[in-house]
Amino acid sequence: MNIRDPKVLMKLQTFKGIDPEDIVISLQTLFESGRGMKDSDYIEKGLALGKDVNFEDFYVEQLQAFHFNMANGWSYLHEHRQVQTNLEIGDFQPKELEQQIFHLRMALSVSQYWHDPQRKCEVLTNLGILFNTIGRFSEALQYYRRAFEIIPEFGQTMASYAHTILGYSRFLYDGAQQGYFFKMAYEAFGKALEGELYAETRTSVIEIRGNIESLFPNDELGHDYGEGSFDLGNGPEEVVYRKWVLNNGLFLNPINDLSKESIAAHDCLLLPTLKAEDNRPEFHQMQFNQMKQEFVSARYIYYEGLVHAKPHFSDKGNLQMDLSKGINYGMAVEKLKICFRMNYSILDKLAYLLNDYMELGWPTKSVSFSRIWYKPKTRDRTEVMDKVNATENLPFRGLFWLNKDFYDKDLPNIISIAPESKAMAEIRNYLEHKSLNIISNEEWDKVKDDSGNSYWIKRQDFVEKTLNLMHAVRAGLIYLSLGVNLEESKKPNNGPTIPIYPNIKDDSQKF
Repeated sequence: MNIRDPKVLMKLQTFKGIDPEDIVISLQTLFESGRGMKDSDYIEKGLALGKDVNFEDFYVEQLQAFHFNMANGWSYLHEHRQVQTNLEIGDFQPKELEQQIFHLRMALSVSQYWHDPQRKCEVLTNLGILFNTIGRFSEALQYYRRAFEIIPEFGQTMASYAHTILGYSRFLYDGAQQGYFFKMAYEAFGKALEGELYAETRTSVIEIRGNIESLFPNDELGHDYGEGSFDLGNGPEEVVYRKWVLNNGLFLNPINDLSKESIAAHDCLLLPTLKAEDNRPEFHQMQFNQMKQEFVSARYIYYEGLVHAKPHFSDKGNLQMDLSKGINYGMAVEKLKICFRMNYSILDKLAYLLNDYMELGWPTKSVSFSRIWYKPKTRDRTEVMDKVNATENLPFRGLFWLNKDFYDKDLPNIISIAPESKAMAEIRNYLEHKSLNIISNEEWDKVKDDSGNSYWIKRQDFVEKTLNLMHAVRAGLIYLSLGVNLEESKKPNNGPTIPIYPNIKDDSQKF
């Protein structure tokens, strides 16, 4: 069989019995042929053949190439249907975007075994572009930054990074933050021009950079924000903690998406000014305060569980059977679990606020982060509410797509875009209702229990999953704040408001 002849491949019914390397080449042939001929039949044939592939005999490089090609196939199909699909204001969940993100994340999940830094940067950059498209711009910036760690001068990535910063700035309601974002976007566009760019990208970057200069004619782009000159605390312990938060991008502050300097070392995110015509604005402010506090407290609890992983006096005299299975018990590991629980619960609180603010109509007892977006009485509960679609609100779109990172067994027809979503849901279920056993890495080989009564996980894996969860919740709070601001900007200014800084509570009163 000629795997480079698209007409021959169109006659295939299955990839069963075909060598993995030939499968990868066949997919590439079908996708590139379909794109070149502008014939979606070839693309759809490749996607159909790739749907039921058995990966048992795939090497890591072949697995990565398979998912990269499948992502490209869905991208080409999306290009073909672009006339019918408006990314900014159309359907909240184009199937092609779901599949692109899923396959790129699958490719990234095996990236530690790659030997091709260029390809890894392409995957990270494509994920950044897609996340920016669906309104998850805070997380998009992190994908670009990961690419810079591999190839610092990757021009196309820098251009996309700059575009995302500029788009992000549109939704900021703090003037100082917006000015900082403009400056950083301008600098990033300049760096992009120093690298290799496609001709059309270079032309676009030059034009956009010139437009930014015209908006700031008096060298305002050169303003010194004193990034590293802000106070980090009153003692070495506090300073070390705040540097840890900065380095992990966990301050509730959009600037921490761009900088790890002390300028970002405070949790300044709030709900914006709320007009009194809105439904119960004071309640919304209180609810947001609570979510922020829970996140900030969970963040420190996680830090303590991570950094102070040693015996605690509260565990003295707590007699436990030594089952020689390497299970970790103690205050430090319980703090990690507490952080996981608290962050998961914030997502449902976020949904509770959004349901009330947008008057989505879900009964209070039925509200969850997974459910509120969909019409409750449709057969498969996958149809997005008209009111959600009608917002044309990109930060709210980001929240909607963030929900797709989480699996809900009661919504089996919702496609998750996170490969580990079911594992995360299972961890939460065992943590809340059954037995979650966290095992030190060196003791992992002692795990032999497969009864299903307990969930077993390496400590480092749980640490990483909890950190990823915190990043997701942080992003969700940012999208909520900026999305509410966008909705408020649409309302007439003919009544009283709840201002953005209503009697800020002094830190000395928090205990």
